Amino acid sequence: MPAAAPRRKTRTPAKSTKSTKSADAMAPQASAYRVTLSFLGEKSTLTQLFMSITDADFYPDVQRWRYVVQNRQRITRATRDELSRELTQWLRERCASVSDEAFERAVRAMARAARIEVQMPFEREAVGYAARLFPWEAVLTLLTRPLRQSADSQSVLRRLDVAGADAARVGPPDSALLVRSAPGELAAIYDLERECQLIESTLSASVATQRLNEPDHAQLHKALLDQSPALLHWAGVDPYALQSQGLQEVGEDNGDGFVLRQAVQGYDAMPAHEAALLACAGKRKPLLFAVSSCYSAQRLGALAVAHGAEHA
Repeated sequence: MPAAAPRRKTRTPAKSTKSTKSADAMAPQASAYRVTLSFLGEKSTLTQLFMSITDADFYPDVQRWRYVVQNRQRITRATRDELSRELTQWLRERCASVSDEAFERAVRAMARAARIEVQMPFEREAVGYAARLFPWEAVLTLLTRPLRQSADSQSVLRRLDVAGADAARVGPPDSALLVRSAPGELAAIYDLERECQLIESTLSASVATQRLNEPDHAQLHKALLDQSPALLHWAGVDPYALQSQGLQEVGEDNGDGFVLRQAVQGYDAMPAHEAALLACAGKRKPLLFAVSSCYSAQRLGALAVAHGAEHA
């Protein structure tokens, strides 16, 4: 039976300290880059808002709004509207090149749009790090919420511009590999089985689905080389979970990533860049790489796209 234990996204407050240390090592980069918000405006015309930012300047915004989003269960209707006004002013200051009138039109159009696309470049992980960690999905939904009808749905998608990206897969997905990784004592702490069963029951019969439970690095690498699955889902925890549960110390800059079983005994705390390379080890890169590993998915997903995955 699945363990009746806390869900793996229940974390200790110390996570913010570790994340800050890890990110601060990259945040002082001075290179400016552009983030573009794109959506359909009036008469289905493409509307865009542009932000020119640096990681050092933008990272305090990441810290502020990730904290708000992580505590969103406390948001009432009154605080929601207040936060929406605060976010609108924040976005106005970030989009300084547009006139007040044009900005107001754009925000109204963004609220009506069914889809908002957030576009950002990728050259190397140390540049653009803050924008990739920013909780765009929750923030833009919160910003536009007072302007939308309660029944209106809205999707926020990220587009990572990667130079020299591999050609996309053609046709619908026909294969999937589902990885459950809760080795050792983690299995008694985190319940991963229900998530895996839900995904298996959701995939159509036309998708040949394989399951790999608690693999070590070599076993997972071989499976990816042999199968090159179109859909790849990892259910597990990041290395910081080992430390927060008192199971294993991890390096200061290795809180993000993914945990596998060591070949002999113990835990393999893969850093994010190594985990992303492993996810894309197949001859054909994943059409979709989905990872559920506490708070590391934003970083790990972006790195996987940079290494060839089409979506994450």
